Amino acid sequence: MSHCETTHSERSKHPPNEWPLRADLASIWNSRSYCYLLIFCLATSAVPPAASQWKPNGIPVCDTTINLGFSLLPKVAEDGHGGAFVCWHDYRNADIFIQHVGHDGRMLWQKNGVPLIDDSSFQQYPRIVADGEGGAFIAWEDGRGDNLYPYAQHIDSSGLSLWPPGGIKVSDRSGLFISIRPSEGGSLLVAWNGGGGPDVLVQKLDGSGVRCWGDSGVFLSRGQGDVAANDVLVETDMSGGAIVVWSKDGIIRCQRVDDLGNVRWGETGIRLSDSTRNVSVGISSDGSGGALFSWGDLVRNEMVAQRVRASGDIA
Repeated sequence: MSHCETTHSERSKHPPNEWPLRADLASIWNSRSYCYLLIFCLATSAVPPAASQWKPNGIPVCDTTINLGFSLLPKVAEDGHGGAFVCWHDYRNADIFIQHVGHDGRMLWQKNGVPLIDDSSFQQYPRIVADGEGGAFIAWEDGRGDNLYPYAQHIDSSGLSLWPPGGIKVSDRSGLFISIRPSEGGSLLVAWNGGGGPDVLVQKLDGSGVRCWGDSGVFLSRGQGDVAANDVLVETDMSGGAIVVWSKDGIIRCQRVDDLGNVRWGETGIRLSDSTRNVSVGISSDGSGGALFSWGDLVRNEMVAQRVRASGDIA
């Protein structure tokens, strides 16, 4: 097993008696040339031993032999009905593919997945999230052009692309380590590390895939320093804007951007950590326009959490 991705549902939104009807824990992994998916459900708040709901060793989502020996780097998102959306990097022309698995383990779209792009350039590291309407948003790093750029696509419940074929170029600024989150009105929030350097950016695409915050997006961090891999995360502020957290040179910062693309928490954001040895950031909406943040503090050797209100005040 070369890769495993796990996603937890937000239990606070669902009472315990609903848990058996939905996927509470979904795991996706590579096994040699195949991409397998296994769904677990938790029956009560007492958290009994989890049990596989489909086959004990998982079900094949993609079983093409052309992927033999390669890591597909799959990602999974719950569909809200006990099933899951799965996306992965596929060596059939180095493109991004997606599949919808029903609550009963059946593949709902074409065998071995639906290609999101058919291009000879390189696409990698997809991210996926359900849109709340039966479809999903997907974003990835795309090699069309002179660098890697963030691209995105919106898929409906039938597996059809709602945005132009090949996806939308999120920004004219190259980027890595993409994070996505659905927002109000069918829009999508995308945050990333600009060019693998010191920059952190966020962009909003409306329901038609049109850029809302300029051609580049909103710069949240510039200048010297290194942004940690996969330590840029975005969350909705529930008012059409975004909240972003990142780790740069081991320092955790966050920023809120309103619906018009204006930063709200000072020019450089809010510094959350005292030390400079912090990793593995996390973010979740507090339901009131602010957010809950978490990270690992390597100095104190413990996990740390903090809440920031919509106003920017530390709770």
